[in-house]
Amino acid sequence: MGEKTAEHIVMTPKCKTSNSTTLIIERQTLEPPAENGNESNVHVAGGDHKGIVINKQAAAVTNGEVCPAQLCLQFRVFLVSAQTGKHTQEQRTLQFWFTDTLSETEQPSIAQEFFRELVTPQEFPRVSADEAIMGQVIELTVEKVLELIESAYPNPVTVVDIAKQHGWEPLDIEAKLKELQEKGLIKAMDHGAFTRVVHEDTQVQVVKQMPTMAKQPTIAIITAQYCEKLAVDSMIENKETFVRYTTVGTFQKVDFVFLVGVGGGVPHYTDYNKHVRLGDVVISHPTPYNNKYTYVYCESAKMNENGNYHFETKEYCPPNLGLQEIAATLKKEAENETFPPWQTYTKEGLENLINQSEHDFNAPPPESDKLYMAIGERDVIEVSHPTAPQDSINKRTDGCSRIHLAPVASGRQIARDDQLRQKFASRFGALAFDAEMDAVVESILGNCRENFVVIRGIADYKDGTRIKEWQPYAALAAASVMKAIICAMDPPTND
Repeated sequence: MGEKTAEHIVMTPKCKTSNSTTLIIERQTLEPPAENGNESNVHVAGGDHKGIVINKQAAAVTNGEVCPAQLCLQFRVFLVSAQTGKHTQEQRTLQFWFTDTLSETEQPSIAQEFFRELVTPQEFPRVSADEAIMGQVIELTVEKVLELIESAYPNPVTVVDIAKQHGWEPLDIEAKLKELQEKGLIKAMDHGAFTRVVHEDTQVQVVKQMPTMAKQPTIAIITAQYCEKLAVDSMIENKETFVRYTTVGTFQKVDFVFLVGVGGGVPHYTDYNKHVRLGDVVISHPTPYNNKYTYVYCESAKMNENGNYHFETKEYCPPNLGLQEIAATLKKEAENETFPPWQTYTKEGLENLINQSEHDFNAPPPESDKLYMAIGERDVIEVSHPTAPQDSINKRTDGCSRIHLAPVASGRQIARDDQLRQKFASRFGALAFDAEMDAVVESILGNCRENFVVIRGIADYKDGTRIKEWQPYAALAAASVMKAIICAMDPPTND
């Protein structure tokens, strides 16, 4: 009795041009190889490649033209000539078609898992994740010390704090601090601490407790970093700034609370419409499936016996989703506009910030937005951003941030692990991570404030703190979207 038909992974050449070759890789049920010496059109691989079949005949395959790919993933490889040792960079494109039995929600994870398996072999070219940062001694410079002070703003930092963080000599740090003081960029506080000098802002008041004011504000805007404060200030008129050295605010007389600043985006390697890029803005919003939370904090992540993770979380949601509803309306309107309102506010903010010489709030060049996929413990590979489908109604415009509505997440354990962060984001629907603002969110709810929203301009693909180049622009983008929401709110009543 002859062999039965069996399912194989079949590679069929489709077409070849002077600068590209197209192969179709698909599961097919094949007849057994021809017997009696007749040549077969297929070559069945063995050994490590068992299960792969190469179709020697380039049959007329038209599936690609008739049915567009359901997903697409591009990446770059470097090829090394064995004869000359010369490196050549080439681009690869994977297009995916799925069986009808696989749901649309499962398709992206299957495609990404296939890609990870494809590039797993040891000889595949790769780079080490964060290799430019991990294990590298950071040089002590005036700019770096100023960066650390601004990152801690409004809280002051001491020489001991800085020395512990990077292992620098205290005397060397003091010399840099003196330079910054002479330039008027920082000032000394009590107990040997230093903080940023806020230029051109005479309304900043440093307080131990939030004051009781005769004319109560209706909106509170909370930022964590200095560049975030500058971005917000460029948007707001008739403002008063109170700096308090804790992470917890007091909101008894405030109706609406905005947490505005930078964050890390969750990339979608295959779906253009779900992909978050640097300079985009994520607004905390419930997932389409429930209204349980807009902000989720991961306390711990433990792997179960079956290999899945159990996440201990705290989930937060404002009792009133009015601000989220305004954001959804703005996003929908922007799909039919060529110039959404927050783009106007970004341009106005840039004009107001033109004298801020320490920070460049302009958008960095698009080519600096590099996307990597984790394929191992510390290995990553650079991939291309997904391209817009022909029928996309919300195509990206240079210099204009796209807004996304999704939960914002945080948690130190998941923020530091690329693959764990992706798993967490997928399970909870998060599209951005920030540097642990859960204590502030808890304080807002503890003070019975019903309306709050977290707005994160995307500065990196971690938690917003890793790539300084994009932080000012991302902060400005977040502040611009904040102003668009505020301007769309109903005016306050006189009572």
